[in-house]
Amino acid sequence: MSRTVDRCGHLLVRDALGLVVLTFSRRAGGFILGNGWLAFALIVTCTGLALAGVREAVSAPRVRQVEVVLPGPAAEFEGYRMVHLSDLHVSRPLTRSWLDEVVRAVNAQRPDAVLISGDLMDGTPEARARDSLVLGDLRARDGLFAVPGNHNYFGDFEEWLSSLRKLGFDVLLNEHRIIRRGDARLVFAGVTDPVAPSRRQPEPDVLRGCPGAAAPDAPDEGKKPA
Repeated sequence: MSRTVDRCGHLLVRDALGLVVLTFSRRAGGFILGNGWLAFALIVTCTGLALAGVREAVSAPRVRQVEVVLPGPAAEFEGYRMVHLSDLHVSRPLTRSWLDEVVRAVNAQRPDAVLISGDLMDGTPEARARDSLVLGDLRARDGLFAVPGNHNYFGDFEEWLSSLRKLGFDVLLNEHRIIRRGDARLVFAGVTDPVAPSRRQPEPDVLRGCPGAAAPDAPDEGKKPA
């Protein structure tokens, strides 16, 4: 059955290509539509691309270093290292051994902070309990920060929050935290996902007053400004 579906898909690609070419050249279009070897070549090509895509999906993410220049004099934060992870979607195909590679790669960067912007895992916290334990090995001088992605709202949201917090993550739900280096301040802010209101959770707040919290008389941390 699956081979029949795959073949139909490849034939659809061939036919679509043939119809496009047919509008410009009846001879070339007819050749494509009636060419069995072209269909075979498309099968080989599509299969190869699919295998390459699967291999890329199950490989550990590659480290990409990006230098960010912030405005204003903040020499105290020169060389500050943040690791940003997003959409890891740890699941049955991407289990503990795969996540362990990710954790080792993160710790090798010796980050000052680790930021995770949603969709860390798929499924229920119970189903991912064994895999998620590896995240407890993450190390960062100023802490681990996370915001929920849309997938986290489709299960037991409160259980997900509890699970992440037990692993040492500071989950920011329309909140911010201030990192201090002498008189300099760095603000980490996190918002909920746009899907949150549909799951009876707070809608995203842009935290318009949040940057002002970096004033010298601001508290070390706080929720969204009133």
